[in-house]
Amino acid sequence: MEYKTVDLSIFPIIHAVIHQVSISIPEKGEGTIKTLNIIPKILPLFIGKFLIDKIRIESPDMKMVMPRSFEQSNEAKEPFNLDTFKDTVIGMLSPLTTELQEFQITIKDGAFNLIEEAVMVFTLRNVQAEIGCLSQEIKIKINGTSSICKDISVIASFGQKDLKGKGEVELRHFQPQTLFDRFLPDAVYRISEPIDKVIVNLKTDGPNDLQVGLKGSLPNLTLRKGDMQSVIKCKNMEGSLHFEEGKTKISLTDLDLDQPQLNMIGDFVVDHETQQINLELTGRDIDIPTVREKALAFAGDNEVVKTLFQILKGGRLPDIVIRSQGRSFGDLGNMENLVIKGNIREGKILIPGPDFILENVTGDLVVEQGILEGTKIDAKLKDAFGREGRISVGLTGKDAPLHVETKITTDAEQIPPLLKRLTKNKNFLSAIKRLINVKGTVTGTLVIGGRLDAITAKVDIDRINVSAHYDGVPFPLQINDGRVHYDGENISMTNLGGTFGSSLFSELTAGISLGEDASIEIQSGRILALLKELYPWVYSFEKVEKGLKDVKAVSGILRFSSLKLHGPLAMPESWSIEATGEVEDLIVDTTLFPESIKIEKGNLKAVENKILLTAAKVNAGDSSLRISATVNHHMTEFVKVDIGFEGEMGKESMNWIENRFKLPAEFSIRPPLSIPEAHLTWKKDSGISFISTLVFQDGPGISFDMFLNAEGLKINNILIQDAETNASFACGLKEEVIDFSFTGNLSHTTTDKIFHNTPFSKEWIKGDFEAHILLDKPKHSIFHGILEGGDFSFPWIQKVPLNINDIALHADNKSVMVDSLRLTWKDNHLSVNGDVNISENGFLFDLVMSADGINWDTIRKTLDIGNKKQDKNEDNKKKEEESEESHFWELPIKGFLRLDAESFTFDQYTWEPLQAKLSFDPDCISIEVIDANVCGTSCPGVLEVTPQDISLDFQLQSRNQELSTTIQCFGDKNDFITGELHLEAQAMARGASKELVKSLNGNFEGTAKNGKISRFGLLAKIFAFLNLTETFRGKLPGITKEGFPYKSMTLNGEIQNGLFMINEYVLDAPSMRVTSHGSVDIFANELDLELLMSPFKTVDFIINNIPIIRGILGGTLVSIPVKVKGDIENPMISYFPFSVVGRKLLNTTKRALNTPANIIKPLIPGKGKK
Repeated sequence: MEYKTVDLSIFPIIHAVIHQVSISIPEKGEGTIKTLNIIPKILPLFIGKFLIDKIRIESPDMKMVMPRSFEQSNEAKEPFNLDTFKDTVIGMLSPLTTELQEFQITIKDGAFNLIEEAVMVFTLRNVQAEIGCLSQEIKIKINGTSSICKDISVIASFGQKDLKGKGEVELRHFQPQTLFDRFLPDAVYRISEPIDKVIVNLKTDGPNDLQVGLKGSLPNLTLRKGDMQSVIKCKNMEGSLHFEEGKTKISLTDLDLDQPQLNMIGDFVVDHETQQINLELTGRDIDIPTVREKALAFAGDNEVVKTLFQILKGGRLPDIVIRSQGRSFGDLGNMENLVIKGNIREGKILIPGPDFILENVTGDLVVEQGILEGTKIDAKLKDAFGREGRISVGLTGKDAPLHVETKITTDAEQIPPLLKRLTKNKNFLSAIKRLINVKGTVTGTLVIGGRLDAITAKVDIDRINVSAHYDGVPFPLQINDGRVHYDGENISMTNLGGTFGSSLFSELTAGISLGEDASIEIQSGRILALLKELYPWVYSFEKVEKGLKDVKAVSGILRFSSLKLHGPLAMPESWSIEATGEVEDLIVDTTLFPESIKIEKGNLKAVENKILLTAAKVNAGDSSLRISATVNHHMTEFVKVDIGFEGEMGKESMNWIENRFKLPAEFSIRPPLSIPEAHLTWKKDSGISFISTLVFQDGPGISFDMFLNAEGLKINNILIQDAETNASFACGLKEEVIDFSFTGNLSHTTTDKIFHNTPFSKEWIKGDFEAHILLDKPKHSIFHGILEGGDFSFPWIQKVPLNINDIALHADNKSVMVDSLRLTWKDNHLSVNGDVNISENGFLFDLVMSADGINWDTIRKTLDIGNKKQDKNEDNKKKEEESEESHFWELPIKGFLRLDAESFTFDQYTWEPLQAKLSFDPDCISIEVIDANVCGTSCPGVLEVTPQDISLDFQLQSRNQELSTTIQCFGDKNDFITGELHLEAQAMARGASKELVKSLNGNFEGTAKNGKISRFGLLAKIFAFLNLTETFRGKLPGITKEGFPYKSMTLNGEIQNGLFMINEYVLDAPSMRVTSHGSVDIFANELDLELLMSPFKTVDFIINNIPIIRGILGGTLVSIPVKVKGDIENPMISYFPFSVVGRKLLNTTKRALNTPANIIKPLIPGKGKK
């Protein structure tokens, strides 16, 4: 200690005044005192003792270094603890018990500072203090201001020897965050607003026993954490801190908050000997929403608190007890040590996972081992009511356990949304999504289990009364009896009863597995189905509609007395069904039959993939049949149908058959028809077989045995027998095999008894003939027998009637001789004879055909050429054409056909006569036209067809023919030109059929003399164009009614790849001469011509009226260049510059006209007109 001066005074009392005192205690503190006035006791001085009576300290300014108990050198700081607080308080009082006996210390205007490493931690200013010891009692009174509060006052009294006593510290405008920053530096919460008043009561019962009482009110205590803040409103807060030997106890005697709303008391006890900490808090009337708000705002990383208050969303906790224990403060928050018990009223609880919000919750709650348990829970979930429930929810981790179990009564409409949130099974979700307009009530048990990230659900419904519509089903489903179980993977139904529209079901016990291999099983059930209501719905399905498009209505009753089913849920075709029942009063309306088809009664049975119909009596119009049938199926499609029937068919039914299969009138069958026995079998991907016996009234008996499949029709046998006829017929048609046989005789008297209007009115067939034709192995083909007949026709086979006047042929193993074959084909008569032989290379034929005439239109209609449907796409048409063409060339035929026809008509052209020789080879068909004449033009030549291309070479020649007749014959009705025609031409081509025209080449040369042009559209348009100019207006010749006479017309040129190239065209007429060359594309209907028009009348006009021109031209001919280009019917006509007139055209003009030509351009010509 240092000082500046000391003043000693004896009067009025003995005292010493020390000025400017400096105090320094290494590592503890330092300070200054303005004046230190020490007054000793008087009497002890007389005996040589110096005892202080009073000390007056004025303006002390002390700085104290943080004690070691507050600071840990070279170690991490630790939070302030209760022992430190006790040691600090006792440590401050202890010096007063040893240093002085009786004393009085007065401090005026003092300042005390607590520093740590040159940083101010705590300040006390304007300190006015009185500390005295009298009669072994220490009294303390301190007032001042501080960095932690606006005003601080301390009043205390203690025994000087034993430190027993009490005191009170009052803090006004207390700022606790200043202390938190120092003593709880890691605290995440901040108290941002000061506390108006805090009273701390201290009581000691010796140096090792300290009790601290706390009382205050926090009207608006604002807590901050990061950017968040929250206001705590406290009506009252009282507590105590009790230190005794080996124990520290903190008691919360009253905590009454307005915000959040709660009332709580409790004890916190630390046993220093056992290092055990115990906490017990009791709360009353806790308002969950307000507490929840504060808890979630300041939960920080405490997952348990956040999860707990995410679950507890509302309600009241009338009573709650919180207990915890551990060996450290951190252990108290450990969920293994923490137990919370209480009960909830008017609660609102979230069930995590399915995220159900339970309302009006009452029951008991316990949080223990990190799990929230609820028992005796009654709650409401929307319109569902749960009772006597149990809840268990883990509070840590996404995979925390979850269990909810409750008895539930709910409106049925709540079931679909409830289950949507409880299951992720796609099959199940897809099904319940389609449930609409659900009504009714259900009662049962709901169990939710598993983990938060893997929820399982189980529903047991023991009472049900529900109606609903299912999307796509036009009538409601009603269930009013039975039980239903659902566990996420399975649905089981027991003894369900109800209605499906107007249909009924009962005693239905079934199960549906919703796992990876979803399946369905019906163990038992009874069904009564009203088909009138069900059929329109079934018919609406696309697959069914295609198969039943002709069935318009079905009514009747389908009754199943037993029903079993099992199989994969998504594969109806794999279901196995066992059912027994019957059909009653079944009526089927179909467009296939004019009358309703009625089944009075029939027995039904389904076993595995079969449906059996027995003893069914079917009435349809005037027909009555007794039917038994077996249908093999894969649920979605039929695979085999066996039908056996017998009965009678009347006139109406026979007429329907004729109309349905469009049979010719000649095949109208005489009713009635008796069917003693018939069997029809259809098998998918195999074909249809039909075996039957027919008996006609007063007529023959006929038996059928036939088979039809994709490969073709095979008639195993048709046997017709009566008194006049005994005939057996068989036929087989396949892609590479043709079989035919006929044995016996067939008389027209027999067919008259079968058909109303038989085409065989005088026919007869007899013989014993057999043919086995192998197109792929022709040498193994066989023909054998004799066949004769006559006077029958086949109007139903071709579109043009074909009559066989007579036929006679015989065969001997490898050859067939056509002795006679006379045909009437519409209006033409044909005769054929020759032979067909079988060789190693195929079928060889040598036939001669003569005809009075052949009409191509008859051939076209018969073969249906050019009449194929046009709705096929181009790819399909191309494939079919290629397939047909390829198949034709694969036919093993070779031979000759000599044709001699008096005429051959193609469209509007008639060749008279036509003689040709046709040669057939495997890779070529050659047609040599020996003699043919059309329109006065001879056209012999050769046409060859191969699989690759077509070639032709024809010569055309016409001598001394009338030009107008030839033009009219070839179809040009618009132009009329007379004259004597001489024509020679050659046409050659080779290429694919569609490209043949483009490969046409050849030449042509023609002359016409001494004729008249009465109509020639192109020439008339050129004249009209020239007459529009100023120079030639009205001066050019024209085509008058009397015609335009000419001396000669010559034309020659070439055909180049289908394009007609005109090398030279000359028209020599009295009034004009025209020369031209160019090209004509008759397929594109376009032309490109250059012409020199030389009108004589116009030349005279120009020469006589324009002297200058007369002097220039002299005796030359004036020519006008004209360009004609574009569409043949409507070309563009224009002048073109004389500078581009070719020398070839000039020379042609000069040579043709025997005079020079000068080209002029008319004045003000048009720019070209069509």
